[in-house]
Amino acid sequence: MIHREFCLWLDGFFSLENNASKLTPKQLNIIDSHLNLVKLIDGELQGFPKWLKVMITPRLSDSHFFDQTKIENLTLEIKTQLVSFNILTLSRQPYSSER
Repeated sequence: MIHREFCLWLDGFFSLENNASKLTPKQLNIIDSHLNLVKLIDGELQGFPKWLKVMITPRLSDSHFFDQTKIENLTLEIKTQLVSFNILTLSRQPYSSER
């Protein structure tokens, strides 16, 4: 999975979750696993995927993080950054599945 495919997948993930106001620990782990796929294919994370990895990695092991307000704030920030990234980056590039 390349970074563009990840961003499209994450956008779909939020759509399927009916724009959930907060991510669960399981959902964050799923997102983290998909980020690892991007790193495997692209070699390193850049842009939005890099930002997201930095944001969620320390929280995956912090049991105190998952209170209502903190996780809602992170979820909102992820959605906002994803929309910004999609508008600025994805709309300018024709999609090609060739690597």
